Amino acid sequence: FEVLRKRVLAIADVLQAKKIKLGLYFSASKEFREDKQFKFVSDTDGFLAFFNALNHPAVYAVIDTWSWTVGGGNLEK
Repeated sequence: FEVLRKRVLAIADVLQAKKIKLGLYFSASKEFREDKQFKFVSDTDGFLAFFNALNHPAVYAVIDTWSWTVGGGNLEK
């Protein structure tokens, strides 16, 4: 979690200097979860924890409503 957070923040800093936004997306599809090292990015709770930990003005969440629902999300989240 922390290693990825630092990597994304470093990328976001470079992009922000060029006035570019970074959109983070996750997929809850089974084929994207299998054999992956970082399971926290395949459900809404893990994704939100990661996204909120970034707290960077150049980082945005890209939400696909199907993946959001399959990943355990709802309108309140």
